[in-house]
Amino acid sequence: MPVEPLCHGLTVPQRLEMGVPELGVSPRIANKLEEELGVIYVHQLLNLTEYDLRGIHGFGGTMIEEVFDRLADWGFSR
Repeated sequence: MPVEPLCHGLTVPQRLEMGVPELGVSPRIANKLEEELGVIYVHQLLNLTEYDLRGIHGFGGTMIEEVFDRLADWGFSR
């Protein structure tokens, strides 16, 4: 049986169930995602496209870049 890779000491299922703030994004980003799209968990965030994120009022390129950078820090890629 293959061993699941760890990132920050957590397995993939554990990272998918993390809250968005645990990624290390700014509170503004976490609040916008929850208020505008109801996204509170990483697995929900991974289902969004860049287009979805751009549809959030006040969510610009810098914020999108921060989201993608934090996801990459936790071993997720887009």
